[in-house]
Amino acid sequence: MEKTKGFVLTSIKYGDTSAILQVYTQDFALVSLMLRGVYGGKNKRFKSINYPFTEIEFSFKPQQKSSLLIPSNLQVSNSFFEMHQHPIKAIMLQFIAEVVHQCLKQDEKNLDLYDFLEEQIQIFNNKKEHFAEFHLNLFLNLTSYFGFFPNQENFDFPYFDLIEGRFTQQNKSPYLLSAQETEDWKNLMQSEFTEESKNQFNKNSRQRLTEILLDYLRIHLDGFREPKSLLILKEILSA
Repeated sequence: MEKTKGFVLTSIKYGDTSAILQVYTQDFALVSLMLRGVYGGKNKRFKSINYPFTEIEFSFKPQQKSSLLIPSNLQVSNSFFEMHQHPIKAIMLQFIAEVVHQCLKQDEKNLDLYDFLEEQIQIFNNKKEHFAEFHLNLFLNLTSYFGFFPNQENFDFPYFDLIEGRFTQQNKSPYLLSAQETEDWKNLMQSEFTEESKNQFNKNSRQRLTEILLDYLRIHLDGFREPKSLLILKEILSA
């Protein structure tokens, strides 16, 4: 038996009583789990698992040939209970899980990436305030694990080209950030999301940076699509 842990990203009902989970694991990258008999009746354990970024531990037989793994000894290793009970954080997590799921490759194990997600989710869970920009820092830093973190050369140039991933003096690219957007982009690049960090952008800047980051991911990741929960997130963060 193989044993690992991972973050639940999505959960889809399958048939009348089963569910399929997409889980980003520490040792096997992205895997699909089939959970049988979790719908119908009072299955409290499944309710605790069925949240984005709940961290679970499970075992499976390595010789399984199906793309759907049947887990055994499945248990929650970290529920991150506080963030799932917070209405705004819960919406943010749904949106973040959609984005992260699209970024991950099925067969690319990355321990550094897993550790980064684990650390950042823990901070997000613990913070009581000043967490509105969590997704901005997370998405930007994700690009460093996929090879297209913004080039920091010529940092004093007034514009940023999303296609080239670098700062420029020329206002010609169709995906060029304005001078003000570039200034916000620079501030984001220089920021960190920590226990002590505070929000630094206003609502309009946060919304625009969210759109810019999604454009940046779409340009550099094949098949990346706009998350379905984006509109809900915009409403929550502009309230």
